[in-house]
Amino acid sequence: MRNREDAIFKIKDLIFSVVLPFGLSIILFFFYKPIGLIGFILSFISGFALYKEIEYKKKAFSSYLENIDQDFTDITKTAVFKMPFPMAIFYGNGEIIWYNTRFKKIFPESEILHEDIRKLLKDVNIKKLKLENKGDSFDTIIDFRIYKFFYNVVESKQFIDNRAFLIYGIDRTDDENLKKKYFDERTSIMSLNIDNFDEIQSLIGDENKPIVFAEIDKAVNSFALEYNGFSRKYETDKYLLFFNKRDVDKMIVEKFPIMEKVHNIDVESKISPTLSIGLATNLGNPLEVFKISRLALDIALGRGGDQVVVNDGENISYYGGKSKAVEKYNKVKSRVISHALGQLIDQSNVVYVTGHKNPDMDSFGSCLGIYAFVKSRRTECKILLEEISPAIASIYEYAIKNIDGLSRDIIKPEIALDQSTSNDLVIVLDNHRKNSTESPELIDKLDQVVLIDHHRRGPDYIENPILTYLEPYASSTAELVTELIQYSEDNIEINNFFADALLAGITVDTKKFTIQTGVRTFEAAALLKRFGADSIAVKKLFREDADTVRDRSDVVASAKIYKNNIAISRYDKNENNSVLVAAQSADSMLDIKGVKASFVLTRFEDKIHISGRSVGEISVQLILEKLGGGGHQSSAGAQIKTSSMDEAEKALKGAVDEYLREENNESNSKK
Repeated sequence: MRNREDAIFKIKDLIFSVVLPFGLSIILFFFYKPIGLIGFILSFISGFALYKEIEYKKKAFSSYLENIDQDFTDITKTAVFKMPFPMAIFYGNGEIIWYNTRFKKIFPESEILHEDIRKLLKDVNIKKLKLENKGDSFDTIIDFRIYKFFYNVVESKQFIDNRAFLIYGIDRTDDENLKKKYFDERTSIMSLNIDNFDEIQSLIGDENKPIVFAEIDKAVNSFALEYNGFSRKYETDKYLLFFNKRDVDKMIVEKFPIMEKVHNIDVESKISPTLSIGLATNLGNPLEVFKISRLALDIALGRGGDQVVVNDGENISYYGGKSKAVEKYNKVKSRVISHALGQLIDQSNVVYVTGHKNPDMDSFGSCLGIYAFVKSRRTECKILLEEISPAIASIYEYAIKNIDGLSRDIIKPEIALDQSTSNDLVIVLDNHRKNSTESPELIDKLDQVVLIDHHRRGPDYIENPILTYLEPYASSTAELVTELIQYSEDNIEINNFFADALLAGITVDTKKFTIQTGVRTFEAAALLKRFGADSIAVKKLFREDADTVRDRSDVVASAKIYKNNIAISRYDKNENNSVLVAAQSADSMLDIKGVKASFVLTRFEDKIHISGRSVGEISVQLILEKLGGGGHQSSAGAQIKTSSMDEAEKALKGAVDEYLREENNESNSKK
């Protein structure tokens, strides 16, 4: 091939070869015509020769360009066919019109040409590609190899509709395997706690204590080895276990068999050992993983123990928790909390007390009990109350009438928010969710927050309280408050009206001392009787009008049985007492023979409220947690953001079905 510079005609060649000779010939013609004529002839011959030379060079240049194009085409074809990526071109209807050898290699048994691309690569989204008219990518698996395919639009008149789509893939199997290995081998840390260590130690004979706790140690160590981990016991009832993520996934699938194994250890008492476990996995550095495992353990303990809480950095999952919370016989914690609370009160200018929104007797009765506790220490106290719900109307009127100064100390939440200062204290009762308190804004404003509750811990937990007394074994918050009063440093005594309020709180949450009732519940009631609580006065607080009784009877009568032993009914009214009627109706439905759990749906503002109750065999807490609610194993509630009763009931039945499937899977895994 000739040099490109030789193939291009230059303007100076035209000047010297044509213009200059003709110009000289004209000048010679004027001076001497024969010589000028000869000059014209020679100039013509020279110009003709130059014309031929130009034509030759044009053809040579065209040939050069054609050769360049052909060479580039050959190079491109060679590169495409030898490129280490599978490639294909297809039309908008999916028809493959071209492919390279690499593409053929991943589909060796298939006829590719004119085949629909979607039959080979099922993840190709032609519709999306045609609409967006731009490149995209997707992942797919072919013969156990992982590919990432990219595709782009190719515009050309030779194609149907003037366009086609080019697709090429990258084999990412090795990268994905390396990535999977990295995640599989990430460190997971398990914080494990024996829930009822003190109770077991106090109830079994000295000669059997070493045997029982050695059995627990053996079970924990065997569990660690079974899943390729190791364990370290750092306190008499606490362990740390370390695993790889791969083995954690396996134990999650197998539902943590350590729980059942420890539960079955033979103890010479009515109490079986139970564990609470916090597991952090798929997270960052070891310190972060350890801290989160401890937080997960706190959640497990706060939910009543005998369960596993798994935090994977994105979601928190719960396993177990279907058994009743084990009652604590040791009251040391009550005494410690009481003394600590007294010191915090003494250091505060004003103490604000809040229950939950739409309060019940346990919430309001507990507020009155803490009010008496604070007042006994000569500290100003305010109770936050947005509105008087039907559930507390009777006890509110009773308290206002009989307790001096109470009416001015019950204030609206916005007033508390405006008046509060940094040296004030807020005590949250019968609830641990910030958004369910009377004033979430006050919780955010004040640094000093005390939390006292008997519900199992759930989401939206108030972060970083300076003092927490969360005991799911307790029958009610009123029971916990009664114990705090009992163990106060000053041995305070409350008057009979405060005692009535606390006894009413215990009565409503225990369903008249039948549900979630333990030894300490009766001890608290006995103490309140010594303070002057009047059972008749408390009974009068629960009297209802005839309309409420009729409404409750209608709800119970219209109940339908679901899954053989679950009663579901509706109270399709949006009234001030609708939640109260629903809760009472759910209680009454448990009296139906064969019913193990009951749910009543009612309207509450712009939501559907669900009250759930059970006799203990079915955990309504775990069911309603699936709908964003919470509570206890035998008493729980939830609210769904919908105005449709049918949608809410469908969601409830879905949660029940999921719970029963989980129960069935766990039962099968134990066989």
